[in-house]
Amino acid sequence: MKISFHFLNNRSHKKVLWVISVAVLIILTPIVIWGGAKSGFYNLSFGIGIAVCLWAFFIGGSMLLFLSPKMISTCFGSLLTLGADEFHSGAGLITAINTEVTKIAHALGFLCANNCNGPDPFIVTMIWLALGIIILLCIPVIFFDDRSS
Repeated sequence: MKISFHFLNNRSHKKVLWVISVAVLIILTPIVIWGGAKSGFYNLSFGIGIAVCLWAFFIGGSMLLFLSPKMISTCFGSLLTLGADEFHSGAGLITAINTEVTKIAHALGFLCANNCNGPDPFIVTMIWLALGIIILLCIPVIFFDDRSS
């Protein structure tokens, strides 16, 4: 059986799907984080990890639905402060990602806990998890070669 997503060709249908998804995620996030922890199914850290995964899938899916391949490549390039040649060749990609993740984690750790000793390992892990999911979702588009147009 073939699944068809032809309804996503209409921009207004995409917007409705996006709004519904945001509403569902806003309701689902506290349920996932605190509901499972309070009921004893898992601890709070695991619930936060699940919520991070849900939001990362949402952000990656939104990028795939609304942005062109060039825009997605530009977003990741600017996030990692890489040029197009470096990004497509993969030179220094992991180092650049690690540098940015450390900066973000240090800023988040400072805001959340006023901790100047360095980034919290849990925050670093959650940032890596979110970036990893978003990058995996967008890999086919990032390496899409549209020079023929």
